[in-house]
Order: sequence, then C-alpha cells, then structure tokens
Amino acid sequence: ADPCRQSRKTRVSSGLRERVPRSSCEAGRRRGQVRRAERGALRNHTYHPSPLQRRRGRGGRKNVKTTVLLPGTYDPVTRGHFAVIETAAALFDEVRAVIFVNPDKTMLFPLSDRLEFLRLATKDLPNVTVDSSAGLVADYARGNGIAFIVKGVRNERDFAYEREMADWNAAHGAKTLFFPSPSEVVGISSTSLRERLEKGLPFDDLAAPGTSGAILAAYRRLSLDKRD
Repeated sequence: ADPCRQSRKTRVSSGLRERVPRSSCEAGRRRGQVRRAERGALRNHTYHPSPLQRRRGRGGRKNVKTTVLLPGTYDPVTRGHFAVIETAAALFDEVRAVIFVNPDKTMLFPLSDRLEFLRLATKDLPNVTVDSSAGLVADYARGNGIAFIVKGVRNERDFAYEREMADWNAAHGAKTLFFPSPSEVVGISSTSLRERLEKGLPFDDLAAPGTSGAILAAYRRLSLDKRD
C-alpha cells in the first residue's frame, strides 16, 4: 500500500517505522490531482486533426489524397532522380513521375526506353505512377487535379533555373516544392551518366536502382542502329 495514504499508526504496525516526509506525500497528491484534471480536460476536449491526420483519415473526416507531380526528361533516370522520387513517395499519397517531351532538346534515348527505365526504377514504390506528356507541366497538373510539383535541386544554379519555372507554374495554378538533393547524389546527372556510356565506363553508381542492365542494352541497340 502507499505509505502516504496510511495513517501513522498503520505505518508503524505494518513495519514501516521510517517517517515519510510530509512534503513527498503532498507532492504525490498534487501530481494525482493534475493527472485527474488532465484526463477530465481530454474527455471534454474537441479533437481538431491536423491536415496530415485528415489526409490519413483521422478525426472522422473524409480522406483527402495528396498527389504530386515530378516532371522531367529522365534521359535516363538517375540515382539522383530516384532519391527525389523515393522521398516524395514516402511523404505523399500518390506520385506521378512524368516524362515531358521537349522538342527543343535532343534526347539520347527514345521516349519508350525512358518510360521503361522509370518503370523499372519505381517498380517497388506502389504509389508511384509513370506517365508522359507532350504538353506543359502546368496544363498536366491542372488537368489531373494536381496542386503541387516536386523538383529536386542540387545547387544554386539548379535553384535559380527551377525558381523561374516555379513562378510561371504558380501563376497557372501549380505550386512547386523544392527538395534539396542528398549529398551523396549531388554530383549525379543524366549528362554524366551518358558520358560514361559513350566512353564505355561503368555507370552503375549513377543509374537508378534496377535500371543499369536495361540502359546498357538500349544504348547498345542505339549504337547498332547508328552503324546501320
């Protein structure tokens, strides 16, 4: 039994001959009063779920799924691209990794190959969907009910370029979230991967997981086509 709740006579008869300080008993009683008051406050408190809790269905509210768009040329998809996609997949309900066809850029790999590389890289991320579009990023976002674009940035130059695009997209209804690239992938780019391919050097450390074999096979096929 709690010595603080026993009378002095009871404590002595039960063998508790040491004196229990009055201050410790009073402190214990105050803690008990605080706990009871907190439980009462919780019973009478109206629960207000956060936006994240509402998105996950807590608070008895309707589930609201958050979908984000990750646009790019992905020529080909790299380990840096994958790091951003993986982070977005962990934070949001649905992720669209979309290859946008840019007529002003000359691509090494055709669209069909780039789509295949993306599918291989994201096959273990069930909430990631791969798609392509020949339109504008803002138009795709608006047409698919997507409010946020996610872009990875490696350095200040990346940010300066992406900031201009973000301002334009924001004016057309799609805000951009910038994800700093992890330090281990800051130096990785599709350009550096293509350069290694052309020189016949290993590139596994640059390619997105699960894509090296498909990238090498596609590159060899393209090389044979050029010879013919």
